[in-house]
Amino acid sequence: MKREILTQRLASARRLFSTSRYDELTGDLVALIAGAAATRRDGASAVREAATVILAAGYRLASELAVKRNDDALGWVLADRALTAARASGLPAPVAHASRSVAVAMRRAGHHDDAIALLMTSAQQLRLGPQPRDLELATYGSLLCTAAYASAQAGRRGEAETLLSEASAAAARLGAAVYAGELVFSVTNVAVYQIGVFTALGDSATALHHASTVEVATLETAERYARYCMDTARAWEQQGRHDRATQALCAAETRAPQELRRPSSHELITRLLYAPVVMPSGLRSLAARVGAIR
Repeated sequence: MKREILTQRLASARRLFSTSRYDELTGDLVALIAGAAATRRDGASAVREAATVILAAGYRLASELAVKRNDDALGWVLADRALTAARASGLPAPVAHASRSVAVAMRRAGHHDDAIALLMTSAQQLRLGPQPRDLELATYGSLLCTAAYASAQAGRRGEAETLLSEASAAAARLGAAVYAGELVFSVTNVAVYQIGVFTALGDSATALHHASTVEVATLETAERYARYCMDTARAWEQQGRHDRATQALCAAETRAPQELRRPSSHELITRLLYAPVVMPSGLRSLAARVGAIR
C-alpha cells in the first residue's frame, strides 16, 4: 500500500478519535493496522519505514479505544504491540508515545510505580536541548501529565504537583497547541489534567478552581472537551453538587455523545442516579439517552 494512502488513513482515524466517533473508528483501525502491517512486511524499504511508524500509531489508537471501552487487557496488548513497532522504527517520538500507552495500561492495572518509572524514563530519553522542537516539548509535557495522574492515583500529591508544574512550564514555552501523537498539548490541556489529578487526590475544591480557569473555546477537540466536562462532573460529585455534575455531563453530550456511552461514564451517571439525594433535573433522561439505564 502506498505511503500516502496509509498516511491519509491514519489522519482519518485520528479525526474520528478526536471527534469521539468511536463506533466508526473501530472498523477504520482494523483496516489501517492490516494495511500498515502488510506494507511493513512486503513494501519497498523506504515505505516499510513509514509503515512501521504508522503501524505503531494505529496500535496506539486501538489501545486508547480499548481503554475507553474499559477493555484493559486488550488495551495493554495493543499498547505493547505499539511499543514493539515504535522501537523497530528507531525514532524517539513514536517510542515515547507508545510508552505512554503502555504506562496507561499499567496504571489501570494498579501498577502505578511501574507506570511512573516508564513515563519518566521515556521523558528523559527525549533528551531535550536548550531549544527543543515543539513536538519534542509537547511529547515531554504529555508524558509528565500522564505521570502526574498516575502519581495522584497512588496518593502521592507532592510528586503529582511537581510533575504538573514541569508540564505547565513546558506548555508555556509553546506558542500554541501542538499535537503529540493522538494527544493535544497546551496550557489549556494541562489545566484539564489538573482537574483530574486533584479530583483523584480527593481535593475537589482545587480541582474546581482549575476547571474555572479553562478557556473552553480553546479546547481543540470534542474528545478533549468531553474529558474536561467528565472530570469536572466528577469533581462536582465529590463536592456533593450532583446538579452541577449533571450539567457538566449534559454539556459533554452536546459535543461528544459517544463519550457518555463509555462504561466509566455509565458508572458515574448511575452513582448520581441512585444517590440518596434529590435527583437533579434532566439526569434520568440523560441516563436513558446514553444507555446507562433501560
